[in-house]
Amino acid sequence: MSNHNVIEASSSPWCSPVVLVKKKDNSLRFCVDYRRLNDITKKDRLHKANLKLSAKKCLFFKRAVSYLGHIISEDGVRTDPEKIVAVKDWPVPKR
Repeated sequence: MSNHNVIEASSSPWCSPVVLVKKKDNSLRFCVDYRRLNDITKKDRLHKANLKLSAKKCLFFKRAVSYLGHIISEDGVRTDPEKIVAVKDWPVPKR
């Protein structure tokens, strides 16, 4: 395959060893060892936690988002002002 420029040697950490195995019908099956690639790939935590995303509920390219009563931005996490307005406007007790 290398003679036909289908594959080429690589020392990249992203490459995986490939072995071709002949099947019963004489076609070839690629057998690839992805263990090294899996070791450096971030795991899909959403899938493992059985969480699903809804495209209509997702916000992309925003500087800040409101989530569960908090504002999450590049500056960190803070309380959503709309959620604490009643507490802030609560009358001060008098004697």
